[in-house]
Amino acid sequence: EIKEHLFEPFFTTKEIGEGTGLGLATVYGIVRQHNGYVLISSEIGIGTTVKIFLPLVAKEISLPEKEDVDQHTESDADAVILLVEDNDMVRKVILDMLLRQGYTVYAFETGDKTMKFLSDFNGEVDLLITDLIMPGINGKQLHYEVKRKYPELKAIYMSGYSVDAVSHYGIIEESIDYMQKPFIKSEFIRKIAETLKKDKRVGEE
Repeated sequence: EIKEHLFEPFFTTKEIGEGTGLGLATVYGIVRQHNGYVLISSEIGIGTTVKIFLPLVAKEISLPEKEDVDQHTESDADAVILLVEDNDMVRKVILDMLLRQGYTVYAFETGDKTMKFLSDFNGEVDLLITDLIMPGINGKQLHYEVKRKYPELKAIYMSGYSVDAVSHYGIIEESIDYMQKPFIKSEFIRKIAETLKKDKRVGEE
């Protein structure tokens, strides 16, 4: 009965506040992204075994050369970013990346806390970086709410699921920039720079 729901977002057997139910869901999303699958077997009194199967790659993989991405461009040096990520560790890692680029960042773990902050905030916001699947307000809903105050706001959605998976649930649009977790730092910083440079008039009609 439990095995049937193991990979569903927010399903957990732990007490309230002790688990988010996103661990195995994230694992499943990453494995499926790489054309693999997950097999779980469990027996009372013996234990549980999780097996991950990934396709064999016969050829040698060439890794991209390391790039120096520790400096943002002059054009986006004054950008103000809202970061919303419910996983504490992931949020801290991304926050550190953004601060090292010199951005002004306001980070929150939920959409509700983000909206509460904005109700009293009178400054500008250039970019929203938000996880898509979160307890309470999801990333798409949060984006729409924040745009009521900042109509020209740009956004980057993040998720451990593939773009096809989140599109299935109707919480992502083709016009929105998307980063699938885990991602490479250089790709993430480049995506931010590209998004900030987009014409403000795009998508307003």
